[in-house]
Amino acid sequence: VAVVTLWDAVRDPRKVRIGVGIVIAVALTLTQLFGQTVTALENMDDTAQRASVFILAAALVTLLGIVAFGAMLVFNGLEVLRRERHSLANALSLIIGVLILVYVVITVVTVFSSNVQTFLLMVLVGFPTGYLGLGLVAYVVWASAYTAWMRRRGIPVAAVIVLGAGLSGGRTVTPLLAARVDAAIDWIRARPAPEDTAPWLVCSGGQGPDEQVSEAQAMAEYAESRGVPRERIPLEDHSRNTRENIRFSQRLLATHDCAGPVAVATSSYHAFRAALLMRAARMPGYAIGARTARYYWPSAMIREYLAVLRDHRILNAVLLAVLCVPLALWALIALNILG
Repeated sequence: VAVVTLWDAVRDPRKVRIGVGIVIAVALTLTQLFGQTVTALENMDDTAQRASVFILAAALVTLLGIVAFGAMLVFNGLEVLRRERHSLANALSLIIGVLILVYVVITVVTVFSSNVQTFLLMVLVGFPTGYLGLGLVAYVVWASAYTAWMRRRGIPVAAVIVLGAGLSGGRTVTPLLAARVDAAIDWIRARPAPEDTAPWLVCSGGQGPDEQVSEAQAMAEYAESRGVPRERIPLEDHSRNTRENIRFSQRLLATHDCAGPVAVATSSYHAFRAALLMRAARMPGYAIGARTARYYWPSAMIREYLAVLRDHRILNAVLLAVLCVPLALWALIALNILG
């Protein structure tokens, strides 16, 4: 698993399945190490006993990982609500963390109480929720690794595209948006080139109904204030979302005869999803992330994961429907018995 995943990452790291491979490889390794340790301590020679130990080890490793992940989300959710306004988006990590811990508690209680019906229900519920949970962990793990890797990779690019975000007072860049522009400028200046061959700094973002200027215009003005020549800042001021940011910027660069890989500058939590959309648009290059407040990052990553699920809604809907079939059959059988 590890070898195949590594090979996949080297070919093109802009894939969620690489994170799935990493999580599975780590889980299998921990399970094997734990099982071998217990087997050695117990001096087990019987194959059936050893198999039981490995199954128990896998269950224990999974359980501990789920509990740790749920607890982390709860603590982070409380921190976000303490610092930010109360909203569903900001409460996501708290809600998901609580649901995870409640699921674990109910499952453990049913095991020790020998409640077969409830335990079976929790196992069946675990199919679709396990799929979503594995996807979330895999996404967070690889998105984090990808952002750190690209920050150090630094291969030359023909342009850097800065993705827009909401403006302050409808006119000026917010600290979050300024950080994206700063990251792009610093990226270009860290790789000096003659002025006429320096990468284009594309500012991409349309004008919202409550904004006086486009996000692209506000970013360009900020970039100029930091010493970037105006003639090196093409504006893409029609996009309304990340997919359009990338697609419209791609067309804009084509009009400037810009060939070669591109870097997309955005916030750290958003970088990997931007990279996924780059790959979908067949745009060569990578995404770089401006640093984000640590307390805000987990909740933002959950929102990005939900956005990725939405981007591939048909595939995920089909897979979830298949995983829910056993649960639906169980419900029908239970209703017939009760009836």
